[in-house]
Amino acid sequence: MAKTYEGLASLARETADATAAAAVMVGDAQKNAHVLKEILEKLQCKAKAKKESSKDEDDEAKDADTSSDEEGAETTEDRACSNRRLLLKLNTEVLDLQKEMRNLISSNPSLMPEVGVAQKEWIFRLAAELIEQTKWKFTMLGLHGQHGPSTWDEAMQETLYVLQAAANWDGLAAPLFDARILRVAALVDANLLSKMLQDAFQVCEDSTPPGSAGDADDRPSHARQKYSEAVNLLCRHGTAETVAVA
Repeated sequence: MAKTYEGLASLARETADATAAAAVMVGDAQKNAHVLKEILEKLQCKAKAKKESSKDEDDEAKDADTSSDEEGAETTEDRACSNRRLLLKLNTEVLDLQKEMRNLISSNPSLMPEVGVAQKEWIFRLAAELIEQTKWKFTMLGLHGQHGPSTWDEAMQETLYVLQAAANWDGLAAPLFDARILRVAALVDANLLSKMLQDAFQVCEDSTPPGSAGDADDRPSHARQKYSEAVNLLCRHGTAETVAVA
């Protein structure tokens, strides 16, 4: 009987020891689980913070790119305005020099070297080719395709554009090449150039398309007025040969 009690007591002690060990293990497991939970929460917080930081950086980069683009656009616009002001200034300076030169030559023509007959022929040959192109433009209306005027008004507008650019002595220092040819011809022999241009307009006027009487009479007369004004302005620096011809 005593041995039985001793055996039961021994089993009870072993059971208590096992229970205590299990309790310790459970406590350690709970502690480890709590620590693991804290670690996971910290990792999640770091990942979330990193994600938000990356998003903020992307937003800042986009804002910086947008700001840079806007600054670049403004810089380009400012540069264009600056270039335009510079060109206007240069145009004004060249116009002043051209005006002084014309006044000087007008008051003392001997300062200019004589223009030879061959030189005058070359100048007016170019002017004649330009005028022939203008007349051809009117006689071939509607046959130019996409590379030319299709109506009389469009052809006259192109013609007046070149002629008025050449006549704008006080506003345009370096016009188109065609306009510069007309200017040189006007300086050499204004009367001859004026006659050639007036004869050319008659050909253009004869090419007026048929229409109502009002349109046929009013359109060429209005164009003739502008055309004649431009010719007079172009040739105003001399009514005869302004440079001696040898």
